[in-house]
Amino acid sequence: MDELVTADSTSLRRFLARWYGRPAAAVPGEVPADGIREGLATLAAYPGSVTQNSLRDPERSGNAGAVRTIYVENQAAWVWGYRHDGRGRPELLERENEPGRAWTAIAEDFAAFYLHVAVYEALWTGADAVSFFGLTTGQVDEALVGFEPVDVGRWRWPGPRHRLWASDGLLAFSCLNAHPDHPVPETVADACDIGHENMIEGGYYLLVGARDHDAVDDLRSRDLPWESEL
Repeated sequence: MDELVTADSTSLRRFLARWYGRPAAAVPGEVPADGIREGLATLAAYPGSVTQNSLRDPERSGNAGAVRTIYVENQAAWVWGYRHDGRGRPELLERENEPGRAWTAIAEDFAAFYLHVAVYEALWTGADAVSFFGLTTGQVDEALVGFEPVDVGRWRWPGPRHRLWASDGLLAFSCLNAHPDHPVPETVADACDIGHENMIEGGYYLLVGARDHDAVDDLRSRDLPWESEL
């Protein structure tokens, strides 16, 4: 888990090896901050590691000087890309895939971005998973005892307060169950002002994925109303 709690240019390679085992092809030693090719090659060495959404080759998307698409949500509702004017590092971006929607910056470089992709995708490909809609903040805290936040940025998609978590043999994702651009109340009083009294104390989505079935037994033993098992 150390490679997720304190991320560096080798974290993607180390995480994939720990989660999936041996790669099917040679893997770059590291993914530098501007390492598009290295990130894609590392993920490609683990067939089946990206199945929920889809990666795109930036050389085949966009035009020179435009935002180049690198990752697409499975129903094409959200897209990620980058823009580079030839000076400094490329700027990573995301937006809703609708006409007129503006791109917004992501606080990640390519090493962090591809690690973010790998961890999020691994949540859906593990041996076992449990999920729930409508958790309170207290229930989220209880479910995530023993977890540490993954050292990556926060995307706007699929909802406000997007965050990844890791523990031994377990990965988790949490966010508010709301549109990415929905106003996010900080207090119950604020929630009442915008007509969403339940958003703070009953509005979190949580998904926990496991590398093997035994890893989620402890979670199932806690007094939490899990909605489904994936």
